[in-house]
Amino acid sequence: MNERTEHPIKVLFRFAGDQKGKMPLSIALALLGELCGMLPFLAAAMLANEAYAGRATIISAGQWAGLAAAGVLLRTLFCTISSARSHKIAFTILRNIRRAIADHMRRVPLGVMLETPSGVYKTLIVDNVGNFPDSIRQTTEEALKSTDTLYEKFHKKGNLKVFYSLRALMNCSRELIQGAAERAKEGETFLQAHMNEYPAEVNYTLENYKLRPVEYLESLDVLGENFIMAHGIFLSPKEQELLACRGAKIVHCPFSNCAKGVPETPALLEKGICVGLGTDGAAHGGLSLWNEMRIFRSVMNAVWGSKYADPAVMPAKTILSMATEAGAELLGEKGDLGLLKAGCKADMISILWRQPHLYPTENPVNTLIECTESKDVWDSMVNGRFLMRDRKVLTLDEEEIMREAETFFKENRQA
Repeated sequence: MNERTEHPIKVLFRFAGDQKGKMPLSIALALLGELCGMLPFLAAAMLANEAYAGRATIISAGQWAGLAAAGVLLRTLFCTISSARSHKIAFTILRNIRRAIADHMRRVPLGVMLETPSGVYKTLIVDNVGNFPDSIRQTTEEALKSTDTLYEKFHKKGNLKVFYSLRALMNCSRELIQGAAERAKEGETFLQAHMNEYPAEVNYTLENYKLRPVEYLESLDVLGENFIMAHGIFLSPKEQELLACRGAKIVHCPFSNCAKGVPETPALLEKGICVGLGTDGAAHGGLSLWNEMRIFRSVMNAVWGSKYADPAVMPAKTILSMATEAGAELLGEKGDLGLLKAGCKADMISILWRQPHLYPTENPVNTLIECTESKDVWDSMVNGRFLMRDRKVLTLDEEEIMREAETFFKENRQA
């Protein structure tokens, strides 16, 4: 038996959403405008008839001319109002149709169809989707399943932990965001999202959901103590309060963030928000937290220190705590890592202190933040086991790894 086809007019009203109540008035105004547009022709006919009968006068000619002018003005008024309302209704219908199509498309990046205005819809679909590597093109189900597999295979195997991670809110559907959040909560792990990094991200959620990014996640019941925001540069006061209220956490990536904006870290810390430091990946200035700490202090002093005439707006001790104690909290290891005290795990490093750029000093903490580099780390211990001793890695063959990497690079390098 054939499936019954819905009447086109009914479909049109359904896609009109909250604008459907305005459609009859728009149509009525358009019809009224066309009727008024007939008045000049009626006036011309009546004037011609009076002239033929010999009854035409200057007064009557002026009256008919006035009626014709009124008809033109009224037609312009009614049709302009109707056209404006019709365009708004049409855009609503087109947007809802695109969303309906998105819900039924089989393959899009990370299970997402970008819900954007029709003016840029084609560009985003062609450019953004086309530029995604095939390796990360997934449906919502595939994206969640791939992380599920990583979680089941590696989570809490030795020192490994698996977090559910969202690339960016403008690349993730509601279903993907909520699905990842539910799995992270069930698995007692973290949910991470790169967000509030660019003004365009903020504009996206404002335009599509009438909410800023943090407010949007709050509406999806996603924020909580297991939520980590990467970057967090462009945060409104309300978003900051929401993060503090929900116990959510932030990781700044200073080197990567410098070209985009400066976070209000002093205000975030004052609100009791856990803020740590990251590198945003090896492509953004390497993986050195020493480099990130040094850049971060300079940026904080240049922006907030100068604004408030406070050279100690971001003390070295605070930054060191962000990298250690806050870093432990961001890994779900609060009280177990990030401190040198009895009862904590024996995770630590040593610095070759007796070097011209470090020693002598009367303020070791300031020197650590302002002068230390990754090459100054001399020993590394994890859970009581030395992984590096006197700058020699004990658990891996560095030379062999470098040879393999070099060979792979040469064989796969694009011409």
